[in-house]
Amino acid sequence: MILGSTIILILLGSILASQTILNKFQDWKTQFNKNYQSKYEEIYRFQVYNENFEIIQKHNSNNEYSYTLGENQFMDLTNEEFLEIYASKNYMEEISDSKINSDIILTNYTGKKVNLYDWSDYCMWPKDQGNCGAGWAFATAEIMECYLIIQSGSAYYRKLSQQQFIDCVDRNYGCETRSMDDIVNALEYANEVHISELDYYPQTGKQDICKGTRGLQTFTITQFETIQNDKFTLVESLIYGPIVAGFDISGWQFYKDGTYDCFLDKKPNHHAIIVKALAFHDKEDKDYIEIQNSWGSNWGRSGSIKYSLKYNCNVYDRPIYRSFKVQVH
Repeated sequence: MILGSTIILILLGSILASQTILNKFQDWKTQFNKNYQSKYEEIYRFQVYNENFEIIQKHNSNNEYSYTLGENQFMDLTNEEFLEIYASKNYMEEISDSKINSDIILTNYTGKKVNLYDWSDYCMWPKDQGNCGAGWAFATAEIMECYLIIQSGSAYYRKLSQQQFIDCVDRNYGCETRSMDDIVNALEYANEVHISELDYYPQTGKQDICKGTRGLQTFTITQFETIQNDKFTLVESLIYGPIVAGFDISGWQFYKDGTYDCFLDKKPNHHAIIVKALAFHDKEDKDYIEIQNSWGSNWGRSGSIKYSLKYNCNVYDRPIYRSFKVQVH
C-alpha cells in the first residue's frame, strides 16, 4: 500500500512538473511571438525548449562557472541549429587583408596594465538580426554608427542600413556568414558606395534585390585598418575606439550575465561583432572586454557579453579591424 502511494506521488509530481514547464513554454512563446507551422513542429520545439531549460538549470546550479545562463529567444533551437544560423560556415577559411589602409600593426605585449576604455556611450542600442545570420552586415553598420558619434563629438545618432549590405554586397551571401572575409567585403563596399540610413532602407529579415543608395544624407567609410590578430593588439586597439572582430560563439546561445570563459568552446564558430569596452578585474578578479552583439536586448547583458581575457581563445586567429573614419555626404 505504501509502495503504491509512493508510485502515485512520483507520477503526480512528474505530471505537475510537466505542466509547469509546459506553462513556461507557453509564456515564452507569447513573449517572443513564436508561431509554428504545425502541431508536430510545436511538440518538437517544446521538447527542444525543455532540454535547453534543463541545460540552463544544470549550468546555473554549478558554482564553478563565472557566468550564468538564461532563457532568451533561442530556447527552441538546438545548439547545432543555432550555429547553423549565426556562425560562419567555413571554419578553416583563408585570412585575407583589406586593400584599404591594411598594413599589419605589430605590437609587442609589455605586460603592463592599460587604462579602462569604454566606448559604450558612443555606440547605439544593439540591433536584432532575427533569423538572418548576417552578423557581418550588422557589425559594419553599427561600427559606422559608433564612429559617426565619436567623430562628431556629440549625439549624432544615425541608424545605418544593415539591409543595404545584405542586399547589395555581391561577394557575400546575404543572410549567411561564410567567413571573416565577409567583413572585409562589407567595409570595402562601404568605401566604394554610399550607405543609406535605416529609415530609408529598412530591415526585412531576408536578402532582397539591391535597391541602391537611398535618402538625402548618406555615409561612407574612408579608412579602416586590418591589424595583427592577437588579444594584446585587440586590447591596445581599444585606445582608439571600438573595433570589429570575429568571436567564437559556440557557447553563447543562452549567455545571461557574468564573465564568459572561452576555454569551454570546442571549435571555432565565428560571428562578427563590436568590441566596445575594456576593464581589468571584475568581481571574479578577471580581465575582460565587453562585446556588443546584434541579437537584441533580450540576449545577454541587455545585448552585450563580458568576455574573459584569461585564455588564448579561437577569436585570436582571425583579423581585427580598427581605426575607422566615416564621412557624411
